[in-house]
Amino acid sequence: MLRRVFCLSLVGCSIGPAFAIADESVNTIDLAGRQRMLSQRIAKAYAQIGAKVLPGLSAKVLRDSIADFSQQQEQLRTVATLPDQQKLIAVIDGQWAEVLAITNIPVDRGRAAELQTKVNAMERLSSQLTYLLRGAHSFKMGKLINVAGRQRMLSQRLAKAYMLRAWGVDIPNLRIEMAIAADEFSSALLVLQQAPENTPGIQRELDSITTQWDWFQTAVDLEGTFSYRVLIADSSEALLSSLENLVVSYSRLPGVGTALR
Repeated sequence: MLRRVFCLSLVGCSIGPAFAIADESVNTIDLAGRQRMLSQRIAKAYAQIGAKVLPGLSAKVLRDSIADFSQQQEQLRTVATLPDQQKLIAVIDGQWAEVLAITNIPVDRGRAAELQTKVNAMERLSSQLTYLLRGAHSFKMGKLINVAGRQRMLSQRLAKAYMLRAWGVDIPNLRIEMAIAADEFSSALLVLQQAPENTPGIQRELDSITTQWDWFQTAVDLEGTFSYRVLIADSSEALLSSLENLVVSYSRLPGVGTALR
């Protein structure tokens, strides 16, 4: 019954390069924010392959996420030009090379813990870069865009930890990581729902995301059967797609671009 709520597959929820955002400065900030999500999505797809959860489609998610991260990192090297930004990008590049060394060879449970450490480090560094870029520009919707963007990462972090557990990877505190991600997502969703800037269209998007999130949490809580692993893989991509749209909707609110100039 849970699966019928989504009626989606990973193919239908494929997330390509960052959605087009008209204002270049907003797009730069979103690129850095999106790297946070991709770090977690890469590890999620890796674990899904290992756990034999839609392995063919999961391999495509892994390839696409690696390609997106590489492409966006190249863009950030070009547009994030301040010395502190460039220094942080160089550190991320070093971590990224180590992630590629793991993901460019066949999936191996013995290397999953190492991958977890690397992607979490990349997520923290990408978060720092996002805040550096956002700090260079002051605009009214910046907080909402950042909160909505971070939700993308949290959805993938929760699914990643779930899949690592399903694969039987011996990593301490995965259950705690899942609980923290879920709590942070729920709290941030409430912030977004209460934002006075929400248009009727954005409110409808948030209502849909809330429904998806409720079902996603229900599936996470029902651990044990293989069918729920497939549902988590499916629904994490559907939720991600909806959150990508939400970020774009916030970026298009009046005053976002003009306030940056």
